[in-house]
Amino acid sequence: MNHSRALEVAREIQIRVSDRQHTLYFHGESMEPFLTEGDQLIVQKIAWDDIEIGDIITYRHEGQYPTKRVIRKHDDLLEFRCDGWPWCVFETTRGEVLGRVVARRRGDEWLECSDPGWRASTRRALAKSRRRGLFEALGRVVGLGRFRGE
Repeated sequence: MNHSRALEVAREIQIRVSDRQHTLYFHGESMEPFLTEGDQLIVQKIAWDDIEIGDIITYRHEGQYPTKRVIRKHDDLLEFRCDGWPWCVFETTRGEVLGRVVARRRGDEWLECSDPGWRASTRRALAKSRRRGLFEALGRVVGLGRFRGE
């Protein structure tokens, strides 16, 4: 096994065994404000049939492990948007899904997916995504191309 493949396997093992003592670190700004650089995450394996719109999923993509919010689910395909980049839509297939984010730690404070604050954030992010989708559809109808305003 070559070095880069060994690193990929090690990262996937880290994801699969994450818990409060073995968290994963979120990197980037794509999911701000809900997830920010350095947040500690717990990702749990999830069956395809249990994935729901609004879930935050970690998946494989070209040697990276992005974490994004599900906006649509098809038979073998998920569509995502980032909370912080609502104009971008991403996709992945069933076989690339590694797990669902079920908890976030920022500083000394934990927030779990069952907490009211998590659910409220999910509702806000999905409402923003729906607005974005409506603006994009309207832009296509009137010939404006991609609409970038909110």
